[in-house]
Amino acid sequence: RSRSSFSPVPGTNCRFSSLVLPDSVLSIGSGAFSDCTELKTVVLSKNLNFIGEKAFENTAAVNAQKGEIKYIENWIVQSENTARTLKIKNGVIGIASASFLGSPEELTVLKGVKYISPNAFGYYKKGSSFQKISLFKLKCEK
Repeated sequence: RSRSSFSPVPGTNCRFSSLVLPDSVLSIGSGAFSDCTELKTVVLSKNLNFIGEKAFENTAAVNAQKGEIKYIENWIVQSENTARTLKIKNGVIGIASASFLGSPEELTVLKGVKYISPNAFGYYKKGSSFQKISLFKLKCEK
C-alpha cells in the first residue's frame, strides 16, 4: 500500500535496524520513529518535503553521530546547540521541525536548502520551560 506520510502510532514496537521510505512518501510526522533505538540506517524518499519534530529522536542513526548537528541523509533532524556559530554541511536540502531548539548567534545556511519545516528554529529550552527563540544572524550563502 502506498503512503504519502508516516505518523507515530502509540505503543508501536519498532524493532528494525533499517528503513527505506519509498518515493511516494512526502512527509514524516512528529515522533514517527522516535525511540526506535535499533534503527541504524535510513533511506529517505527523494520527494520528502517535511520532517516533524523528534521524528528520529533516540535512534541509533542519530545517537551514533558526533558533532553539533545531527543528520538523516541530507536532512537536519536535531542539533545540540552548544556552539555559538553553526554551519550546515554541503548537500543539505531540508531542516526538520524543532531541529534548532537552542539559540546560536549565527547560523549559515547553504544555497541548496529547499525545505525549512515550521518551527525549525522555533524555541529553546530555558530551565524546565520552552521560550520563544531570540533573533540570531542567519546567513545564506550564494
